[in-house]
Amino acid sequence: MTQGAFDPTLPRVAVRVAIAVVGSLIVHALFISGAMRGLADVFRWSKDGAPVPLTVRARIVEPPAAVATPIPAPAAPAPSKPKRKPRPPPTAAASPEPAPPPVAAPETPQALENAPAEQAAVAPAEPRVAELPAPPPAPAPRPPRTSPLPARASITLELTLESNNYKVWATQQWTMADGRYRIVLSAEARALFFTLGSIVLESQGVISANGLRPERYVDERNKRKTIVEFSANEKNAAIEEANGNRKSVALAGQAADIMSLTYDLAFNPDINIGAPFTLSNRDSLEEIRLVEKRDEVLVTDNGSANTRFYDFRRPDGSGGIQVWLAVDRQWLPAKIRIQGRDGALTMVATKYELGGGESK
Repeated sequence: MTQGAFDPTLPRVAVRVAIAVVGSLIVHALFISGAMRGLADVFRWSKDGAPVPLTVRARIVEPPAAVATPIPAPAAPAPSKPKRKPRPPPTAAASPEPAPPPVAAPETPQALENAPAEQAAVAPAEPRVAELPAPPPAPAPRPPRTSPLPARASITLELTLESNNYKVWATQQWTMADGRYRIVLSAEARALFFTLGSIVLESQGVISANGLRPERYVDERNKRKTIVEFSANEKNAAIEEANGNRKSVALAGQAADIMSLTYDLAFNPDINIGAPFTLSNRDSLEEIRLVEKRDEVLVTDNGSANTRFYDFRRPDGSGGIQVWLAVDRQWLPAKIRIQGRDGALTMVATKYELGGGESK
């Protein structure tokens, strides 16, 4: 390149250099004045009001580094976290031992060091404080029920077939001894020297804590006999019919027969409404339930008597048996009405003989 071509540019370069120098000085002047105003609230001025010496200018460059150093300072507490680990709660939680150590943790170290044996003795004592009261002892077996029934009684009954008003006299014998009972009813229809018909009903069994529990019932009519034997658990009964057939029948309620049911009520005068029974009547068993009971003054041809009335019905509400117990005659039967397949039969007491004595 020739000198003539280069000379024209020299003045322009000098002007640019001068402008750059002046601009740089202006920028530094503005930066220094702004920084001083920002630090006026932090640094104090001297007594004479003069600004800090020029040496401060070197520190003005350092503030970015000084500001950067406080920023990581908050992270300094992070190393202090290990200091919290030795505290008892985290140590106890990290311990693989069972629950008892955390319970003992609140205690003072001195107590833990001086009385380790005492803590071991106190630990088993805690469940005793939380123990519930012991359950009441099981009730003792109930003794056999007692009733005002006499040990022996003989009752004269008037039997009436309601279909034709035919009447016949019968006698019922009641005995109980040594926890057992026996009831026998016998009747016979005669014309001159001829027997027109006869009936014998017999029930025998045990007197349990719940009253009478029949074991054997015999229904004999005109020399034709049906025998019913009840199982000990009263779940079923074996029936031997008059024609020799045998069958087993399940019992839905308490075992009973026409004779035992009447006397069982004397042991259970407050029986609940709805109490179920499986009643044996001749060669059949039928379910009955108590539907009503009340006190009633019974009026008959032989006078009146204070009685307790019980009404038993089949599940469909039909048939059944009604019983009146004579309260003034030691709860012996005063009247019995049976509604069977052959019609209704009524038995009314006309005379009582108690223990060898007679009571009308």
